[in-house]
Amino acid sequence: MIQELKQGIQKHAPALEQWFEARKAGLKLSLYASVDIRNSHDKICLVDTNAFPAGFNNLCRHGRDDLPETLAGFLEQNFPGARRLLLLPEAHTRNPPYLENVRALAQAFQTAGFDLRIGTLLEPGASGPIRLPALSGDVECFSLTRAADRVRAGEFEPDLVISNNDFRAGLPEILQGIAQPMAPLGELGWYRRKKSDHFRLLNPLLAEFADLIGIAPRRLVPLTDYHPDADFETAAGREALAIKVEALLARLHEPPPDPRPSQGADQPFVFIKDNSGTYGMAIMTVTSGDEVRRASHRTRTKMKLGKGRAPVKEVILQEGIVTGDSLAGCPMEPVIYLVGDQPVGGFFRVHCQRTDRQNLNVQGMTFETLCFHEVEGQPQEVIDDQCGSPADLFLVYGTLGRIATLALAMEVKEITSGQT
Repeated sequence: MIQELKQGIQKHAPALEQWFEARKAGLKLSLYASVDIRNSHDKICLVDTNAFPAGFNNLCRHGRDDLPETLAGFLEQNFPGARRLLLLPEAHTRNPPYLENVRALAQAFQTAGFDLRIGTLLEPGASGPIRLPALSGDVECFSLTRAADRVRAGEFEPDLVISNNDFRAGLPEILQGIAQPMAPLGELGWYRRKKSDHFRLLNPLLAEFADLIGIAPRRLVPLTDYHPDADFETAAGREALAIKVEALLARLHEPPPDPRPSQGADQPFVFIKDNSGTYGMAIMTVTSGDEVRRASHRTRTKMKLGKGRAPVKEVILQEGIVTGDSLAGCPMEPVIYLVGDQPVGGFFRVHCQRTDRQNLNVQGMTFETLCFHEVEGQPQEVIDDQCGSPADLFLVYGTLGRIATLALAMEVKEITSGQT
């Protein structure tokens, strides 16, 4: 399918660029994003878009080399005059791999010529620098303070706050109503943002794109539903969700209007995801409504709480897409990183203890930093992604990622105009 999409993108390139420009009109792109993709080789679907990506350290050298210039271009266009940056990471973690991401992002801004300090919410009131352990050494952070409507890190007063914190538990009081702008917008935090809103905006864009390049929209758009009352503890709550699961599965069992010889006979399945979820938490996979009705105590407990023990109140149901890609026999999925709507690189998430039908974003996953340009050099028995060529991968996944950033910008517009 990579080749089919590549040919469509190249054939309709002028019309596609006009479409992108028309769709961007009146929108304010978010600073950055990462997009998780599942490629079954019959379908390629965007299954998650993260407004606060946490894996910049996993980008290959080519991506890291391009990142400073792309970040600088975005800030110069959207925040002209901002030279002093406060980078605010997650508050909940002393996790060295995550902090290596913070280090990589900070270095990119510094390489681009910005004056940057890393803030932290971990130790309020600390007078001196706080050192947190990243993989390649300590990261120096400073506790946040506030004077009137301006936030500081130590004595450092920024022009712009760069957030790498998804604010699942809410926007911290110290950041509420500050005079300095924040990028990405703090209101994109998971305390307010909903996956259901994102896919409500994204899926029609993907359908338009599919029509434009001449492929069936179903091959890019996963069937998605929303359940506003996620109650896994009561039989009545599980019954209501099970009925929704069965309705979606019934649609998946319907033969497509354009059956393809390559389509497999795999049993349809559904992902149930926290509607405000992140870090791969509060996700389950089912093939029947009865699996919801009979969910074990362990599963019910897992689905009750998300990151930071935030309660799961709503879920989305999404068509399960098998990942057809593998590395040394282990299922893998591509992740693309973008600044604004410009792809800057990506990597493959690999998990040798999971199947091609499961969520790979769980403990035990690895990031092999397998650059798209290096795919070509891997023996076929080691890597299987049916990509054709590395450039084709980046073209296709990057184009799909650009569409996700349009939907994210539409979310920003709805938030800032008070529609959600």
